[in-house]
Amino acid sequence: MVMLMAVSLMSCSSLKHIPFSSYPQWKIDRESGLISNTADSTVFRFYEPGHELVNREDCNYGVPFITSANYDKENRFSKCIAECLKSFPCDIDSVLFVLNDEIVVFEFTEDKVLSPHYVFSEDGRSFGLLVENLLTQQEQKQLQLTSDIIWRNIVFSKRARRIIAVDRLIIGNKHVGIAYILQSKINKYPFCSYYLWDVTDPRNVEMVGYVLDKDKNTSINNLKRNKKIDE
Repeated sequence: MVMLMAVSLMSCSSLKHIPFSSYPQWKIDRESGLISNTADSTVFRFYEPGHELVNREDCNYGVPFITSANYDKENRFSKCIAECLKSFPCDIDSVLFVLNDEIVVFEFTEDKVLSPHYVFSEDGRSFGLLVENLLTQQEQKQLQLTSDIIWRNIVFSKRARRIIAVDRLIIGNKHVGIAYILQSKINKYPFCSYYLWDVTDPRNVEMVGYVLDKDKNTSINNLKRNKKIDE
């Protein structure tokens, strides 16, 4: 975990607006917490049934769930999300949905993909690749994302007091990414429910590690959930 504090990734090309996918339409079932679309059997769940989420802007309870159907380009959260997208370690094809302004699910292209910092297997085991510079060019070329593992990159921004865990996985035949945004409350983003403590402060590495480990398990569960559906 100490190593993640030294990890940073270069920003990609500018994204003025969030490139939401217009099809298929994603829907959330508030009772079960399941998120699904109208075109296939893909389904996600990031919170247990009955878990209430708070709208960060007005602190009212609900499930802020953003898709192409209700996306407001002037929404203040959109600026934060668009800023985060620029640092993702892959070329984004389209954003499927944003949940609670802290989870972004998207599809990405296979081209121009950075090597992962960590790889997780379905059984929860993980091994770190540290930084891609430790791998030879041949070893990087041989790295393959398969349907039974998850690639993770850590994006670290001290200036924005933000850490993003970007998990990449294969669901069906699609390359799907899940980004977990750990954003500290700052003047630029003074919304409620953001972390009151600095997630980039090395003194808080243990708390950050706990959150990232929980998010890792969430990605693994979503991978397993969709593999069962395919079977």
